[in-house]
Amino acid sequence: MVALSTPLPAAAAETGPPASEAPEPPRLRVAYDPDFAPFHFVQNGQLQGFAVDLLSAMAERAGYVLDWRPMSRWQSVDALQQDDIDLIVSMNYMAELNDRLAFTEPYFVSSAAIVVPVSDETIHNLLDLSEKVVALQGETPEFELLKNIRRVRFHWTTHAHDALQLLVRQRADAFFGNAAVARYWLEQQGLAKQYRFVESHFLPLEMSIAVRKEKQRLLNQLNDALRQVQRDSTYDRLYQRWFNDGQAQLVRQIRHLLWLLSGLSVLAAVLIIGGLYWNRLLQQEVNKKTRQLQQVNASLQEQIRETKNSQRFKEQILDSSPRGIVTCDRDGRITSINHVAMAFLGRTDRPLAQHYSAFPLFARLLDDTFAAVIDEGRRFLGREIAVDMPSASTAPAKTVHLRYYIYPLYDVEQRIDGLILSFEDITEELKMRASLFEQEKNRTLNQLVAGLAHEIRNPLTAIKTFAELLPQKGHVPAFQQAMAYHVPREIDRLNQLIENLIDYAKPRQMARMALEVEPLVQSCLFLFENSLQDKGIRLVRDIPPDLWVMADASAVKQVLINVLLNAVDALEQRRRQEPAEQPLTLTIRAAEEDAAIRLAVEDEGIGMDELSRQRAFEPFFTTKPHGTGLGLALSRQLIQENNGELLLESMPDKGTRVTIILPKGARPDEEALDHRR
Repeated sequence: MVALSTPLPAAAAETGPPASEAPEPPRLRVAYDPDFAPFHFVQNGQLQGFAVDLLSAMAERAGYVLDWRPMSRWQSVDALQQDDIDLIVSMNYMAELNDRLAFTEPYFVSSAAIVVPVSDETIHNLLDLSEKVVALQGETPEFELLKNIRRVRFHWTTHAHDALQLLVRQRADAFFGNAAVARYWLEQQGLAKQYRFVESHFLPLEMSIAVRKEKQRLLNQLNDALRQVQRDSTYDRLYQRWFNDGQAQLVRQIRHLLWLLSGLSVLAAVLIIGGLYWNRLLQQEVNKKTRQLQQVNASLQEQIRETKNSQRFKEQILDSSPRGIVTCDRDGRITSINHVAMAFLGRTDRPLAQHYSAFPLFARLLDDTFAAVIDEGRRFLGREIAVDMPSASTAPAKTVHLRYYIYPLYDVEQRIDGLILSFEDITEELKMRASLFEQEKNRTLNQLVAGLAHEIRNPLTAIKTFAELLPQKGHVPAFQQAMAYHVPREIDRLNQLIENLIDYAKPRQMARMALEVEPLVQSCLFLFENSLQDKGIRLVRDIPPDLWVMADASAVKQVLINVLLNAVDALEQRRRQEPAEQPLTLTIRAAEEDAAIRLAVEDEGIGMDELSRQRAFEPFFTTKPHGTGLGLALSRQLIQENNGELLLESMPDKGTRVTIILPKGARPDEEALDHRR
């Protein structure tokens, strides 16, 4: 495999220290399709293309050097999973890859197009591909769509250009694929006038950069770099270079048209002088134009029929979706709506051409986002909202929870033509999620109660001992002092154990507030301290004072207790497998990092292999004989609801580190602290 390295530009190197002193920048291994012009292709031994120039500019801003590695789409997916590469350029979002890959914001949005010879008058829309042979690139969104159309025969290739070659060699009736790639290739081959584009706007193709799911830091760096090149006009300059050559062609056509008009003017003057000859020619021209108008009228009638058929097909696709889907133009008028969305409105007719604000549900979802989507191209994905839906005339309104997505709608020239709103009812999903949370909390509570039996027995034994000795030694001053010292402390310890347990068990609504990390952690460790000593586990704390997070206390406690229980289980298994004289260590430390607080729990337990680590956050996955497989999944959900992250690192026979990252909170004033106490 040939690897092409793209270093930082020379101008940037000249302004820095000498090469012998400057550290070598980190490298990113980039997989690319070598035959995907105009985005990336090799010509005369040089790698070039719009995506190549764009990613190089992004790498310069992020401080990376790029190693370009040619491979097919699915070779690159396997290589990324095996960590042989760091990212894949020009990857279309596909649902089956969502669990393995993470995608950046799209750097280019094209659309799927049907390309046929100009002489072919039989193919006008997607349904006409039935009984035809279609060439296309395999394992793409358009490939998945075409498989659902009956009686279509197709040749699929590894590269889009190979599929276009099949069309040119008349081994296929049509090409179905990326419109930008097809248009560029036909122009480069001098074949643009021999082929026409059909249906080039019904399937948007978002082209992004894919990384491994767990590389969120690299994903954020790529998104930041993409936004930078879009802001500083680098993106526009590269786009003009690779995709705006049609303007020059348009200027040439206008110039030719002006020359033609000048010639016609001269000819008109000659014809006026010609008199009767001109009249005869004019009559002939009128007859000719009449025939042309008749042909144009017939063509328009055919286009109207095709448009109606295409509209029916689009409506079938929309109505087949389980989500409510609505599209609006730039003025906010509804252009399409499916049956699910109409059911939410309580209507049976489609309110086309009406403004979305006429419907309270759409107004609530779009009023605050419409301008940002239309003017800036922003996307709002996966937001949740609770709305009151009217029911029967005498019944109260029903509260429904919706998850909705809003993103721009582009025309064939990649201009924002409107927006798409999709939403779904997640009321039952939220109920199920709450039930799972409660089940896991009860399981953890049962586990805590079982462990606290020993914790409660120790202070009770001490109190009982003093009570039994009271008749014999009650008059001894030393005994009285010892009893006055130890009994109140043991009672305080019992009280604190019970208060912490009740505080953990009682239900609470999510209430995010500023929390100090040290007492929060200590309230959880208090439930484990004696148990850890009895099990020969050494507890190490490294928590600086005055660290504050913004989170819900109950949620953080539930996550921390669940993580500590897992750590204790892992340490006990390690002790059973490898008895040792030295105690095993459980470490909990906290540190401030930028605008966040990192709280890490590390153990020297049995650890996990890579496959178990990758699946640890999957619901119902467990390696314990009696585990539920919900602890880590629900813990991550709780942390994400508090705008945080939950990270897991583990090695077999080495141990595990679970890191809780939460937003940094501001220290409340003294009055607020007193009120909270």
